[in-house]
Amino acid sequence: MDLTNPAFASLGSITSIPVGHMEFCRSRPLECVRNPALVPAVALDQLLWDELLTINARYNAEVRPVSDDDLYQVAEFWTYPGGAGDCEDDVLAKRRALMDAGWPASTLLITVAKQGNGAGTRC
Repeated sequence: MDLTNPAFASLGSITSIPVGHMEFCRSRPLECVRNPALVPAVALDQLLWDELLTINARYNAEVRPVSDDDLYQVAEFWTYPGGAGDCEDDVLAKRRALMDAGWPASTLLITVAKQGNGAGTRC
């Protein structure tokens, strides 16, 4: 597999993890352990693509979008959605479902991006 493909993010300077992720890992340390078997990439065949689309559609339909401010009265709180949540909650649920389906954890990275002015982006 050609990891120089532009579809793979290039490595840049050192950065910090999102505060919400750090707090998520503090409350669920077993979900944030080092990957036991590092798999850099998986060839996405039609079966895996269909599985990805099915899981994505399921959570898009099941999770009502709502901000952490509205749901928890805090700016940032990462957790599994209980019917409602923001984009990080949604992606955590999708990631867990894909791992339950056998996808290697090391291939399911979560990226949080900020705008040049430091503001967060909407999902």
